[in-house]
Formats: sequence, structure tokens, C-alpha cells
Amino acid sequence: MTNEEYKATQDLLLQAGRMVDVLDLNGFRDRIWHADSIGSVLDPTLYRVAHRNLEAIDQLASDAIRLKGSFQNIKSQVALELEAVRDDA
Repeated sequence: MTNEEYKATQDLLLQAGRMVDVLDLNGFRDRIWHADSIGSVLDPTLYRVAHRNLEAIDQLASDAIRLKGSFQNIKSQVALELEAVRDDA
């Protein structure tokens, strides 16, 4: 991996973190679970088709929650480091 590829990868990871940081992923997953729980009753045919998609999106949202937590930890660490620099000044 070149320096440019490293920097581009880092920038994209931080951008992904910023994107998921503003999302209500738990609320989103609650809506998925609700749709999953009533879908088979309301429209069994559509439910059979959509169920796999719901499972995949739910897994993606679950993974995004972990990314969000990691990004928030990075933000906290950077904030603490900036605070320490200001205190030293």
C-alpha cells in the first residue's frame, strides 16, 4: 500500500464514521424488527421476498453501530488530546 492509498483509506474510513455518527441506527433496527414481526401477517407473499433483504439490512445496521461506536471513541480521544495540548499552552 502506498502512502497515498493509506491516506485515502484513512480518509474514507473517517468519512464513513462521520456518516453513521448522525444516524439513529437503533431506531432504524427497531423499525426493521417491527416490519419483520408483522410482515408475515400483513402480506405473507411480500414478506417471503423481503425477509432476506431485511435480515441483510439489519446486519448492516448492526455493523454500522459498531463503526459508530469506534468513531465516537476516536472523537473522544482527539478531543482529550486537544484539551491536553491547550492545557500545556
